[in-house]
Amino acid sequence: MDKCEINVILNGCFVTYFLALFLNFDVATINNNINCKTMKTIKKLGIWMDHSNAHLIEFSSEIKETKTITSDFTFQDREETLQRSESEMHNKEQHKQTTFYKSLASVIENFDEVLLFGPTDAKVELYNFIKEHHKYDKIKIEVKNADKMTDAEQHHFVKDYFKRFEFKM
Repeated sequence: MDKCEINVILNGCFVTYFLALFLNFDVATINNNINCKTMKTIKKLGIWMDHSNAHLIEFSSEIKETKTITSDFTFQDREETLQRSESEMHNKEQHKQTTFYKSLASVIENFDEVLLFGPTDAKVELYNFIKEHHKYDKIKIEVKNADKMTDAEQHHFVKDYFKRFEFKM
């Protein structure tokens, strides 16, 4: 049985690759026989969020730096608008919250798996906002409750979540 037949029989890039290594086949030759398009790296993102901040934590083999996106609706906006009318304050808050969710959605569209977590309902609101748009249908999105966390705790939460699903050989 030659190397090409193993690839066809097993019909799986990871299995073929590891079997080739195990059987001491020439890895360079095996790589030429593997359809590398099926070996796409899955991009993973954790987002700790509340209604005013979102901490974006990209996960690969290790955590990268955290990026923060902040809502434009501030406490000062709330006070100024509330003095004029409650209805105006609500409309302004809704508009700025939608802008906040759109900016997060534009980041999420570049990932395959996303974990939304945090202490408020903002994560569920973002999830519902995203699910209204079919371009996000292929992205696996999960929502988890979490308390307020330090940056280190957020990183640990994301790492633990995504490590549970990694392929072990």
